[in-house]
Amino acid sequence: MRVDELSIDVPVEQIGRVPLADRDQCRLMVFTRATGAIEHAIFRDIAGFLDPGDLLVANDSQVIPCRLPGRRADGRELLVVLVSRRAPDVWCCQVRPARGLGPGERLFFGEGVTGELLEPEQIGPMTHWIIRFTCEGDFYAAVEKIGELALPVFADQKVRERALYDTVYAREPGSGLPPTAGLHFTPRVIDSLAQAGIDMKYITLHIGLGSAPITVEHVEDHVMHGEEIEVPPDTAEAVNRARAAGKRVVAIGTTVARTLETAADGTGRVRPMKGMSDLYMYPGYRVRCITGLVTNLHPPRSTGLLVTAALIGVDLMKECYRRARDAGYRFYDFGDALLIR
Repeated sequence: MRVDELSIDVPVEQIGRVPLADRDQCRLMVFTRATGAIEHAIFRDIAGFLDPGDLLVANDSQVIPCRLPGRRADGRELLVVLVSRRAPDVWCCQVRPARGLGPGERLFFGEGVTGELLEPEQIGPMTHWIIRFTCEGDFYAAVEKIGELALPVFADQKVRERALYDTVYAREPGSGLPPTAGLHFTPRVIDSLAQAGIDMKYITLHIGLGSAPITVEHVEDHVMHGEEIEVPPDTAEAVNRARAAGKRVVAIGTTVARTLETAADGTGRVRPMKGMSDLYMYPGYRVRCITGLVTNLHPPRSTGLLVTAALIGVDLMKECYRRARDAGYRFYDFGDALLIR
């Protein structure tokens, strides 16, 4: 299947460039898998489309300003982009410009942060570097001072208000980009879910190259890259309990879908785990664990688009997208939302 066959044309004016100031006021399309029915609502009312005992699972990863301006020992400037953490002090990074770099070279940043180049790593067409960082204090605190945000390609690159790009439940620093499906949730929405008897649990997936745009022409040729994940014991237990009771397990975002599916066995039972996931979900993948999804209306050539198609099929996914376009929904990372239930 060609990647281009999965997307529809969207008018430029319907592309969301920044998150809404009132996050839960975005539009919500609700697709019911059992009947094929499509309804239109406002996100703040999402609890009304779920049942007591259903479970929502969210990604609590926190965005970090992952673009670090630095210099080499001879004073030449460069930019290091943190892509994925491999150990507490070791990251896979993009380095620009990369010409002339070699293992053992030291890089220098502000706030007492230095980096040692360990080895190159080829990821797709680009050479990345594995870098061990040292810091006089807390590394993430230093990154907050010296780093710059990396924004999604369709975002307004001039709008860099830090608070716009984290979910209200973010608590584990490590993502280069936000888990955007979670941006629609507010304390008001979370409270309404609790009052309706709908629980929320959390996983962590630090977003890196696994969420990068697809560059190949055919879906089957894309290679996923590992991202750091954690499924806590209480989340695994809650998922298994909801499934055993015949309740929905709804992933808030495709990063959560990929994490839970990674941790699930062939019967859909989820185990606690901490490690890396390179799970690739695309049409034809047999979904084992999740039964629902809260997601955005994704850009072309995105892995998020493929996860949605894996859950409900290409034709139904495209029908939802066409109906959203014709109804004037806002698309892509900072657009409106879709609930698949």
